[in-house]
Amino acid sequence: MGIEESDLLGSRPPGNRQEERAAKRYPCSGKARIVTSSGATVEGRMFDISMTGASVLLDDRANFGPRCTIAITVYKGGTLHNIQATARFVHASLAGQSGFKHGFEFDSPDAAAVKSLAALTNTPVASLI
Repeated sequence: MGIEESDLLGSRPPGNRQEERAAKRYPCSGKARIVTSSGATVEGRMFDISMTGASVLLDDRANFGPRCTIAITVYKGGTLHNIQATARFVHASLAGQSGFKHGFEFDSPDAAAVKSLAALTNTPVASLI
């Protein structure tokens, strides 16, 4: 398997990441706030979301440590979805002229967050029970 130009530009991690993902990602727009374990806060823009994680665009590359809290606000179909969950910082990569894409994996989101994630990812809630 060769390295593609998008791998070199940092728009996605090397390799076929889609095969490694636990859940399909859905593009979205909205706001994200990441709070580190030390209490530092960074504001960003949502890039995509799944049942298991999210990608956030930031102007600068950051390292959030192993655990953080992520608060997400996304509109879909006229409904405002607010999600807050602890998450594991997974990676950061250059996203062209948009800044840096930071990947997070949710750590046991609560029932309200799961319901909002299901709505944002077109996942039937019944399949999650």
